Amino acid sequence: MKKFFANQFALFVLSLFLAFILWLSVSGQNKSKLDLDVTIEPPKLSGDLHIEDDYPKKVSLRVEANMAQIRLLEPAKYSLQVNLTNASPGSHTIHLSEADLKPKLPRGVQEPKFIPEEITFNLYEIVNRTIPVKAEVMGELPNYLQMTGPLNIEPQEVTATGPTNRLDQLSVVPLTPIRLNEVTGPDSVLYLKPLAPNHENLLKFTPGLFKATVPVITLQDSQTFLLPIHLDAPIWNGPPVPLKMRPEQATLKVSWPKNKPAPLPDDFKLSVQLTLEELKGQGNLRPQIVGTSRLEWAKIESIEPSHLTISKVPRQDPLKP
Repeated sequence: MKKFFANQFALFVLSLFLAFILWLSVSGQNKSKLDLDVTIEPPKLSGDLHIEDDYPKKVSLRVEANMAQIRLLEPAKYSLQVNLTNASPGSHTIHLSEADLKPKLPRGVQEPKFIPEEITFNLYEIVNRTIPVKAEVMGELPNYLQMTGPLNIEPQEVTATGPTNRLDQLSVVPLTPIRLNEVTGPDSVLYLKPLAPNHENLLKFTPGLFKATVPVITLQDSQTFLLPIHLDAPIWNGPPVPLKMRPEQATLKVSWPKNKPAPLPDDFKLSVQLTLEELKGQGNLRPQIVGTSRLEWAKIESIEPSHLTISKVPRQDPLKP
Protein backbone atom coordinates (compact mmCIF):
# COMPACT_ATOMS: atom_id res chain seq x y z
CA MET A 1 0.00 0.00 0.00
CA LYS A 2 2.82 2.41 0.92
CA LYS A 3 4.55 1.61 -2.34
CA PHE A 4 1.35 2.39 -4.25
CA PHE A 5 0.97 5.82 -2.64
CA ALA A 6 4.62 6.59 -3.20
CA ASN A 7 4.29 5.87 -6.90
CA GLN A 8 1.10 7.96 -7.16
CA PHE A 9 2.33 11.02 -5.18
CA ALA A 10 3.77 12.83 -8.21
CA LEU A 11 0.53 12.27 -10.11
CA PHE A 12 -1.44 13.60 -7.11
CA VAL A 13 0.56 16.84 -6.96
CA LEU A 14 0.25 17.32 -10.70
CA SER A 15 -3.52 16.92 -10.42
CA LEU A 16 -3.76 19.62 -7.71
CA PHE A 17 -1.69 22.04 -9.80
CA LEU A 18 -3.86 21.48 -12.86
CA ALA A 19 -6.99 21.99 -10.76
CA PHE A 20 -5.63 25.32 -9.41
CA ILE A 21 -4.81 26.51 -12.95
CA LEU A 22 -8.28 25.52 -14.07
CA TRP A 23 -9.81 27.47 -11.13
CA LEU A 24 -7.85 30.60 -12.00
CA SER A 25 -8.88 30.30 -15.61
CA VAL A 26 -12.54 29.93 -14.74
CA SER A 27 -12.57 32.70 -12.08
CA GLY A 28 -10.64 35.01 -14.38
CA GLN A 29 -13.33 34.77 -17.00
CA ASN A 30 -15.97 35.95 -14.45
CA LYS A 31 -15.15 39.71 -14.37
CA SER A 32 -17.25 42.52 -12.95
CA LYS A 33 -16.97 46.28 -12.48
CA LEU A 34 -16.06 47.77 -9.10
CA ASP A 35 -15.99 51.41 -7.88
CA LEU A 36 -13.19 52.21 -5.43
CA ASP A 37 -13.07 55.29 -3.17
CA VAL A 38 -9.92 57.34 -3.69
CA THR A 39 -8.99 60.10 -1.22
CA ILE A 40 -7.44 63.24 -2.72
CA GLU A 41 -4.61 64.33 -0.44
CA PRO A 42 -3.72 68.05 -0.09
CA PRO A 43 -1.58 68.97 -3.12
CA LYS A 44 2.07 69.86 -2.71
CA LEU A 45 2.56 73.63 -3.12
CA SER A 46 5.37 76.15 -3.06
CA GLY A 47 5.65 78.31 0.08
CA ASP A 48 4.15 81.48 -1.41
CA LEU A 49 0.89 79.92 -2.66
CA HIS A 50 -2.39 78.98 -1.02
CA ILE A 51 -4.97 76.51 -2.30
CA GLU A 52 -8.63 76.97 -1.51
CA ASP A 53 -10.36 74.02 0.07
CA ASP A 54 -12.97 73.82 -2.71
CA TYR A 55 -11.82 70.78 -4.68
CA PRO A 56 -13.34 67.24 -4.30
CA LYS A 57 -11.79 65.38 -1.39
CA LYS A 58 -12.79 62.02 -2.81
CA VAL A 59 -13.26 60.59 -6.29
CA SER A 60 -14.24 57.14 -7.59
CA LEU A 61 -12.02 54.79 -9.53
CA ARG A 62 -13.99 52.33 -11.65
CA VAL A 63 -12.16 49.11 -12.57
CA GLU A 64 -12.95 45.76 -14.14
CA ALA A 65 -11.58 42.77 -12.20
CA ASN A 66 -12.19 39.11 -11.57
CA MET A 67 -13.20 37.65 -8.22
CA ALA A 68 -9.62 37.00 -7.10
CA GLN A 69 -8.56 40.56 -7.90
CA ILE A 70 -11.66 42.01 -6.24
CA ARG A 71 -10.68 40.26 -3.01
CA LEU A 72 -7.37 42.14 -3.17
CA LEU A 73 -8.95 45.48 -4.12
CA GLU A 74 -11.79 45.77 -1.57
CA PRO A 75 -9.80 46.01 1.72
CA ALA A 76 -7.22 48.47 0.34
CA LYS A 77 -7.42 52.24 1.04
CA TYR A 78 -6.44 54.25 -2.02
CA SER A 79 -5.21 57.84 -2.16
CA LEU A 80 -3.88 60.19 -4.78
CA GLN A 81 -1.70 63.30 -4.43
CA VAL A 82 -1.25 66.04 -7.02
CA ASN A 83 2.02 67.91 -7.29
CA LEU A 84 1.54 71.67 -7.81
CA THR A 85 4.94 72.90 -6.59
CA ASN A 86 5.73 74.51 -9.95
CA ALA A 87 2.27 75.97 -10.52
CA SER A 88 1.55 79.71 -10.66
CA PRO A 89 -1.43 81.58 -9.16
CA GLY A 90 -4.71 80.97 -10.94
CA SER A 91 -7.02 78.11 -11.87
CA HIS A 92 -5.49 74.72 -12.75
CA THR A 93 -7.32 71.69 -14.13
CA ILE A 94 -5.45 68.43 -13.49
CA HIS A 95 -6.15 65.13 -15.26
CA LEU A 96 -6.13 62.34 -12.66
CA SER A 97 -3.64 59.59 -13.44
CA GLU A 98 -3.39 55.99 -12.29
CA ALA A 99 0.37 56.57 -12.00
CA ASP A 100 -0.23 58.79 -8.90
CA LEU A 101 -2.43 56.20 -7.17
CA LYS A 102 -1.27 54.64 -3.90
CA PRO A 103 -1.11 51.67 -3.53
CA LYS A 104 -0.82 50.41 -7.08
CA LEU A 105 -3.61 48.29 -8.57
CA PRO A 106 -3.09 44.49 -8.71
CA ARG A 107 -1.79 43.15 -12.00
CA GLY A 108 -4.50 42.34 -14.49
CA VAL A 109 -7.07 44.92 -13.39
CA GLN A 110 -8.56 46.39 -16.54
CA GLU A 111 -10.06 49.69 -17.70
CA PRO A 112 -9.31 51.88 -14.63
CA LYS A 113 -11.21 55.15 -14.94
CA PHE A 114 -11.48 58.09 -12.50
CA ILE A 115 -14.87 59.70 -11.94
CA PRO A 116 -14.49 62.63 -12.42
CA GLU A 117 -11.42 62.39 -14.64
CA GLU A 118 -10.30 65.99 -13.90
CA ILE A 119 -10.16 68.24 -10.83
CA THR A 120 -9.81 72.03 -10.75
CA PHE A 121 -7.58 73.73 -8.17
CA ASN A 122 -7.60 77.49 -7.46
CA LEU A 123 -4.23 78.85 -6.32
CA TYR A 124 -3.69 82.28 -4.78
CA GLU A 125 -0.51 84.20 -4.05
CA ILE A 126 0.34 84.98 -0.41
CA VAL A 127 1.05 88.73 -0.06
CA ASN A 128 1.28 91.55 2.52
CA ARG A 129 -1.26 94.37 2.69
CA THR A 130 -1.78 97.37 4.96
CA ILE A 131 -5.40 97.59 6.12
CA PRO A 132 -7.13 100.05 8.53
CA VAL A 133 -8.38 98.70 11.87
CA LYS A 134 -11.64 99.40 13.66
CA ALA A 135 -13.03 98.46 17.07
CA GLU A 136 -16.63 98.34 18.23
CA VAL A 137 -17.46 100.26 21.41
CA MET A 138 -19.51 98.35 23.96
CA GLY A 139 -20.89 99.04 27.42
CA GLU A 140 -20.88 102.25 29.43
CA LEU A 141 -18.31 104.16 31.45
CA PRO A 142 -18.47 103.93 35.25
CA ASN A 143 -20.71 106.68 36.64
CA TYR A 144 -17.73 108.57 38.07
CA LEU A 145 -16.08 109.06 34.64
CA GLN A 146 -16.90 111.41 31.77
CA MET A 147 -15.55 111.16 28.21
CA THR A 148 -13.86 114.32 26.94
CA GLY A 149 -12.94 113.42 23.35
CA PRO A 150 -12.83 110.74 20.65
CA LEU A 151 -11.38 107.28 21.19
CA ASN A 152 -7.86 106.65 19.99
CA ILE A 153 -6.39 103.37 18.68
CA GLU A 154 -2.66 102.96 18.05
CA PRO A 155 -1.57 102.03 15.49
CA GLN A 156 -4.50 102.66 13.17
CA GLU A 157 -3.37 100.16 10.51
CA VAL A 158 -2.27 96.54 10.47
CA THR A 159 -0.09 94.58 8.07
CA ALA A 160 -2.05 91.49 7.01
CA THR A 161 -0.31 88.51 5.42
CA GLY A 162 -2.37 85.93 3.56
CA PRO A 163 -3.77 84.74 0.23
CA THR A 164 -5.03 87.44 -2.12
CA ASN A 165 -8.57 86.09 -2.32
CA ARG A 166 -8.93 86.38 1.46
CA LEU A 167 -7.37 89.83 1.71
CA ASP A 168 -9.64 91.07 -1.07
CA GLN A 169 -12.56 90.53 1.32
CA LEU A 170 -11.14 92.87 3.97
CA SER A 171 -11.55 96.63 3.70
CA VAL A 172 -11.05 96.95 7.45
CA VAL A 173 -9.70 94.56 10.10
CA PRO A 174 -11.96 94.35 13.19
CA LEU A 175 -10.41 94.39 16.65
CA THR A 176 -11.73 92.99 19.89
CA PRO A 177 -14.35 95.40 21.30
CA ILE A 178 -13.51 98.42 23.42
CA ARG A 179 -15.42 97.74 26.64
CA LEU A 180 -16.05 101.05 28.37
CA ASN A 181 -16.83 99.37 31.67
CA GLU A 182 -13.15 98.30 31.82
CA VAL A 183 -11.98 101.95 31.85
CA THR A 184 -11.03 102.85 35.42
CA GLY A 185 -9.53 106.33 35.04
CA PRO A 186 -7.78 108.90 32.82
CA ASP A 187 -4.67 106.72 32.52
CA SER A 188 -6.50 103.54 31.49
CA VAL A 189 -5.17 101.68 28.43
CA LEU A 190 -7.12 98.83 26.82
CA TYR A 191 -5.31 96.23 24.71
CA LEU A 192 -7.09 94.90 21.62
CA LYS A 193 -6.37 91.98 19.30
CA PRO A 194 -7.13 91.76 15.55
CA LEU A 195 -9.89 89.40 14.52
CA ALA A 196 -10.25 87.39 11.32
CA PRO A 197 -13.81 86.03 11.12
CA ASN A 198 -14.09 83.31 8.46
CA HIS A 199 -10.32 83.48 7.86
CA GLU A 200 -8.99 81.60 10.89
CA ASN A 201 -5.44 80.26 10.51
CA LEU A 202 -5.16 81.80 7.02
CA LEU A 203 -4.21 85.37 7.91
CA LYS A 204 -1.37 86.72 10.03
CA PHE A 205 -1.47 90.24 11.52
CA THR A 206 1.40 92.52 12.52
CA PRO A 207 1.29 93.91 15.14
CA GLY A 208 -0.79 91.42 17.08
CA LEU A 209 -1.74 93.87 19.83
CA PHE A 210 -3.22 97.39 19.72
CA LYS A 211 -3.61 100.08 22.39
CA ALA A 212 -6.89 101.91 22.87
CA THR A 213 -7.13 104.99 25.05
CA VAL A 214 -10.38 106.60 26.14
CA PRO A 215 -9.99 110.28 27.11
CA VAL A 216 -11.91 110.69 30.35
CA ILE A 217 -11.93 112.80 33.47
CA THR A 218 -12.94 111.71 36.94
CA LEU A 219 -16.07 113.55 38.04
CA GLN A 220 -15.88 115.43 41.32
CA ASP A 221 -18.37 115.87 44.13
CA SER A 222 -18.35 118.70 46.67
CA GLN A 223 -19.81 119.68 50.02
CA THR A 224 -19.50 122.39 52.65
CA PHE A 225 -18.97 121.99 56.40
CA LEU A 226 -19.26 124.54 59.22
CA LEU A 227 -16.28 123.80 61.44
CA PRO A 228 -14.81 125.35 64.61
CA ILE A 229 -11.52 127.24 64.36
CA HIS A 230 -8.68 126.07 66.62
CA LEU A 231 -5.88 128.30 67.90
CA ASP A 232 -2.44 126.85 67.34
CA ALA A 233 0.02 128.91 69.41
CA PRO A 234 2.63 128.49 72.19
CA ILE A 235 0.37 129.65 75.00
CA TRP A 236 0.66 126.80 77.44
CA ASN A 237 0.70 129.26 80.37
CA GLY A 238 -2.03 131.33 78.82
CA PRO A 239 -1.73 134.31 76.44
CA PRO A 240 -0.18 137.54 77.74
CA VAL A 241 -3.53 139.23 77.27
CA PRO A 242 -7.04 137.88 76.86
CA LEU A 243 -7.97 137.16 73.22
CA LYS A 244 -11.24 137.46 71.42
CA MET A 245 -11.59 135.51 68.14
CA ARG A 246 -14.10 136.44 65.47
CA PRO A 247 -15.60 134.34 64.04
CA GLU A 248 -15.30 131.13 66.03
CA GLN A 249 -16.43 129.00 63.04
CA ALA A 250 -15.78 129.03 59.29
CA THR A 251 -17.34 127.40 56.25
CA LEU A 252 -15.10 124.83 54.57
CA LYS A 253 -15.80 123.73 50.98
CA VAL A 254 -14.23 120.44 49.92
CA SER A 255 -14.27 118.26 46.77
CA TRP A 256 -13.39 114.62 46.11
CA PRO A 257 -13.48 112.11 43.22
CA LYS A 258 -16.80 110.38 42.82
CA ASN A 259 -15.12 107.03 42.91
CA LYS A 260 -14.15 107.70 46.55
CA PRO A 261 -16.44 107.68 49.59
CA ALA A 262 -17.81 111.00 50.78
CA PRO A 263 -15.73 112.57 53.58
CA LEU A 264 -17.07 113.48 57.02
CA PRO A 265 -16.63 116.74 59.00
CA ASP A 266 -14.22 115.01 61.39
CA ASP A 267 -11.86 114.41 58.43
CA PHE A 268 -10.98 118.14 58.39
CA LYS A 269 -9.60 120.72 60.82
CA LEU A 270 -9.49 124.54 60.72
CA SER A 271 -6.81 126.36 62.68
CA VAL A 272 -4.79 129.57 62.93
CA GLN A 273 -1.12 129.68 63.87
CA LEU A 274 0.30 132.41 66.09
CA THR A 275 3.79 133.00 67.39
CA LEU A 276 4.63 134.23 70.85
CA GLU A 277 5.96 137.47 69.37
CA GLU A 278 2.60 138.11 67.68
CA LEU A 279 0.79 137.53 70.96
CA LYS A 280 3.08 139.95 72.85
CA GLY A 281 2.92 142.62 70.15
CA GLN A 282 0.61 145.59 70.03
CA GLY A 283 -2.66 145.72 68.16
CA ASN A 284 -5.11 143.19 66.87
CA LEU A 285 -4.17 140.22 64.68
CA ARG A 286 -5.63 138.92 61.40
CA PRO A 287 -4.10 135.49 60.77
CA GLN A 288 -5.09 133.26 57.86
CA ILE A 289 -7.29 130.26 58.55
CA VAL A 290 -5.57 127.06 57.52
CA GLY A 291 -7.47 123.90 56.66
CA THR A 292 -6.02 120.40 56.84
CA SER A 293 -7.43 117.05 55.75
CA ARG A 294 -6.55 113.54 56.82
CA LEU A 295 -7.78 112.22 53.46
CA GLU A 296 -5.26 112.38 50.62
CA TRP A 297 -7.96 112.36 47.95
CA ALA A 298 -10.13 115.11 49.48
CA LYS A 299 -9.27 118.64 48.30
CA ILE A 300 -10.01 121.83 50.21
CA GLU A 301 -11.51 124.29 47.73
CA SER A 302 -12.13 127.34 49.94
CA ILE A 303 -12.49 128.63 53.49
CA GLU A 304 -14.95 131.42 54.22
CA PRO A 305 -13.90 133.70 55.76
CA SER A 306 -10.28 133.22 54.83
CA HIS A 307 -8.87 135.16 57.82
CA LEU A 308 -9.66 135.33 61.50
CA THR A 309 -9.78 138.57 63.50
CA ILE A 310 -8.19 138.30 66.95
CA SER A 311 -8.65 141.20 69.34
CA LYS A 312 -6.45 141.63 72.38
CA VAL A 313 -8.57 142.57 75.38
CA PRO A 314 -6.64 144.75 77.88
CA ARG A 315 -6.49 143.38 81.38
CA GLN A 316 -8.27 145.48 83.98
CA ASP A 317 -5.98 147.11 86.60
CA PRO A 318 -6.96 145.50 89.85
CA LEU A 319 -5.90 148.64 91.74
CA LYS A 320 -8.39 150.79 89.94
CA PRO A 321 -11.91 150.86 91.18
